[in-house]
Amino acid sequence: VVCMGETLAEFDAGATQAVVGRQFDAVAAVLQQRLALTVMAYEPVWAIGTGLTARGADAAAMADAIRETIAGLGAADLARDVPVLYGGSVTSAAIGEFLAEPSVDGALVGGASLKADEMAGIVARAATNFPSAPASVKPLSSPSLAIRPLSSCSNESTARSPSIFISRKTGPEWTTARP
Repeated sequence: VVCMGETLAEFDAGATQAVVGRQFDAVAAVLQQRLALTVMAYEPVWAIGTGLTARGADAAAMADAIRETIAGLGAADLARDVPVLYGGSVTSAAIGEFLAEPSVDGALVGGASLKADEMAGIVARAATNFPSAPASVKPLSSPSLAIRPLSSCSNESTARSPSIFISRKTGPEWTTARP
């Protein structure tokens, strides 16, 4: 899972796409060889553990930008197939806005994954509220979701914490769960 995102100052300055582009460029050589096994996440630093979230439209714009960057590497098929998630204070109350965006494939859930009731609410909303996928997306048999625990995620502004990702796309190493 590759997480990319900007600080609040960079967001306020309108530099989100430039920042995420630089972050992608920093890992592009490694990603090209493993792109088929990669999950991308737009996770604004200012939203991690703060209770603040980006808007669904902002997450969708970043998912589209990430896919355009992948396609620019000569991997148009993979750009379509690589899951792009939103992460950053994902809650059962807020997840619907992200699930309504066809280009956002799911969520990277951090702190909320430690709260059983909250995580159950997130999974339940994800299972019932994913919109119909566009033709370019291979939809799961509803209400299937790919759910995978991650040992930990970290960045310079947060301590290591357990995370779980939920996606409407599956991959060879993922388990499929039916809530």
